[in-house]
Amino acid sequence: MEKLSARERRWIIIEMLSKQREVTTSEILNFLKSYGIQANTVSNDLSLMQSMGIISKIRHGVYSLPKIRIEELFQKPYTERLLHHIMEKKAIAKYVVSILPRDGIIAIDAGTTTTAIFEEIISEKYFTLEIITNNLHGLIATFSAENLESRLIGGKSDSRYAVVVGEPPMVGDPPKKMRVSNSIVGVSGVSKDSGISTFDDKQWNLKIWMSESCSRLIIPATHSKIGKIHGGIFFNLKEAQDFLVITDNNKDGMEKGDIEDFEKTAEQLGNKLIVVNQNGIPVSPWQLVSWSEANSIVID
Repeated sequence: MEKLSARERRWIIIEMLSKQREVTTSEILNFLKSYGIQANTVSNDLSLMQSMGIISKIRHGVYSLPKIRIEELFQKPYTERLLHHIMEKKAIAKYVVSILPRDGIIAIDAGTTTTAIFEEIISEKYFTLEIITNNLHGLIATFSAENLESRLIGGKSDSRYAVVVGEPPMVGDPPKKMRVSNSIVGVSGVSKDSGISTFDDKQWNLKIWMSESCSRLIIPATHSKIGKIHGGIFFNLKEAQDFLVITDNNKDGMEKGDIEDFEKTAEQLGNKLIVVNQNGIPVSPWQLVSWSEANSIVID
């Protein structure tokens, strides 16, 4: 029987809540029983996730996902942010990986969505990439992938974001003007008029370097970031040689103003915005749907 790690168990709980809005303790326990998980383990997971603010107990034995402002989310520790918008990040990662070259040199920035992209790349054995990164979680994950080579960029670690911050070039002193085929850059917000933004100004130098040093800039961003400026602008999309913004079509948690911002940005970006469904398949930007209306649980 397959054994689940603590992180995998909690991902499953988040996915159940993302799809069903409300889930009972019994439903969670019954599902996890197939993996040999005991009731006390599930109870401990639920208590911990509730104390971390990842889930909410709306009444006795019934849980849901709390509505959280993105500004509040970025104040949370990195390990907690990994558990937010899991399904969206997986869908975005699946599409991003489908358009990457099979070999050559790419750059992958820090962030929870970019970490999902790392995991998706590692799961596909046909890549023989050299990856330049400041993403500590992603870097460590590549150690188990013999087909991938990684280089660390920057110098000082920041545990809040599991990132290395500092000045390029990479450790090992490669050419400072080195270019990569694709840079995948994490953001806090995407605005066609203003550019891409981040809450952490310590990461600006490396984000700018990645954005300027690639033939194609790929910006993975969950729906809550589209049409928004969160933090400071670090790069104007008009300066990109080529770029794509990849997002999801889940409208759960979006208010009328959020949907209007999303659709306005979609119109401005045109074919530079790729919107994907739960399976990572491109759909129309004007087909926002509630992912929580799904009535089945699929665990990859």
